[in-house]
Amino acid sequence: KDTDSKLVNVCKALSAYGTAAKNVPAQQQTSNERWMSDSIHSGEVTSYSLTGAGCANLDDFAEYNNYETCALSVADYEGSKMAGAYLELTDNSGNKAYVLVTDCCGDANEMKAGDIDIEENRFTQGSSFIGSRSPVTWRVMPLPSADDSNISYQIKNGSSIYWCQIQVRNHRYPVEKLEYKTSSGDFTALERQDYNYFQFPDNVNLSGKVTLRITDIYGESVTEENIDLGLSTTETADPYNVSGTVQFTK
Repeated sequence: KDTDSKLVNVCKALSAYGTAAKNVPAQQQTSNERWMSDSIHSGEVTSYSLTGAGCANLDDFAEYNNYETCALSVADYEGSKMAGAYLELTDNSGNKAYVLVTDCCGDANEMKAGDIDIEENRFTQGSSFIGSRSPVTWRVMPLPSADDSNISYQIKNGSSIYWCQIQVRNHRYPVEKLEYKTSSGDFTALERQDYNYFQFPDNVNLSGKVTLRITDIYGESVTEENIDLGLSTTETADPYNVSGTVQFTK
């Protein structure tokens, strides 16, 4: 009986492990497979007039590259993972428009998953996307400016060698995670903020060059070797950009 009892416990443990192992990949798959270019999302398109900066802190990047912009729902924004995503929109008549995700609609009651809110002040691609709620479909596309330029990094104001937040820009596809290489040679993920910055741990001294690894939502990783972030012991007063040397493949 004792042997039988032990066997039953082992079987239960193996069964629980198998269930857990099966569920983890499924959750990751559900999160990112829905963003494949052949995955079509449906919702309603609305428009808004932005006062101030979008929560993704990419408004200057959008203006420099002449991108028109939009906000996603909380469900689709995914805590800033979809910040900087480039979307192709299609209305019921087949008209298309292209927008960069620079904001998130904070009122979950107003926007559901699949809805798109276009920033109307700079939008010139078609009146059918502006005005009252109307049906729209959309999908994630590669960012055009990534075709002839590399990823870059925005250093947040207030950063120094003792505390630093960094934003990834001009990525061909949305960024899943950003890691830095520790002194032991391992890569450690930086903490992601909802306002589209990643934060280095407080105990990291950034007085020298750092190596970063950027992974997109489709699982591709590129490594930025020994980049100088331009930090000093003095906190920077304004954000500034650091050019990178890598880009995700098409």
